[in-house]
Amino acid sequence: EIFRRSVGAYTKAMLGTLMKSAFFHPTMEFLTAAGTVIVLGVGGLLAYHNQISVSYVVGFILYLSMFYAPITGLTQLLEQAQQALGEPSGWLRYSTRPWRSKRAGGSRADRLPGRGDL
Repeated sequence: EIFRRSVGAYTKAMLGTLMKSAFFHPTMEFLTAAGTVIVLGVGGLLAYHNQISVSYVVGFILYLSMFYAPITGLTQLLEQAQQALGEPSGWLRYSTRPWRSKRAGGSRADRLPGRGDL
């Protein structure tokens, strides 16, 4: 029963994290794409009217990728933090408890029989 509750809490926390991530990542992708479209549109219009060179437009698009690199790094860090915070605090406590036999007079088992060699 304890295991079922802890797994249920873990599943609920992970689903909440995935729901937040499902909203956050497409929003960030849209904003980065919108920034590129704006720079390309305005720069293309200015280049069409010979107010700036096409090389400036290309340069600004390359600068945008350098501008978005830390932002995408922060979004990945935020996703990892959400996953870490979504982990229920009791999960580790229940998964590392010493095993006890359910038979009458069962004792605590520090080490279970079997081999652990690889």
